[in-house]
Amino acid sequence: MARIFKRGKKWYVDYRVNGRRIWKSVGTRKELAEDYLKDLEGKRVRGELMDIREVKTANFDDFCVKYLEVYGQNKAESTRARDDVTVNKHLIPFFGLRPLKHITTADIEEYKAQRRTTRRKDRVLADGTVVKGKRIARTTINRELGL
Repeated sequence: MARIFKRGKKWYVDYRVNGRRIWKSVGTRKELAEDYLKDLEGKRVRGELMDIREVKTANFDDFCVKYLEVYGQNKAESTRARDDVTVNKHLIPFFGLRPLKHITTADIEEYKAQRRTTRRKDRVLADGTVVKGKRIARTTINRELGL
């Protein structure tokens, strides 16, 4: 159910689309907000109401590349090199082309379990090594989803 309300000198329409709450400023006149609300209700009845925000459909591998470019700039060279290896050798092969919104906590736990059983030079990886890879994955996903 949508509603209108006034905050300061502006009128807003408050409604939900696909479970997301959206506030839209519609001007300084109550009549404009009421008209906008009627238009929204009509679109909802006709099934035309869509989320006005851009739908993010980035794949994990695309966003990892973006993550390394943007957030790697503020890191030490050794950290960038480690992140690059973690992303390209472990995370992308595991998560691949999956859309970010389809990666669950269970998927990340499965990745951690797989990494814990990985042998390197005849020894199992330390938990800290696995956690660093998880941290990169979680940060990448959270930034894309806006969390």
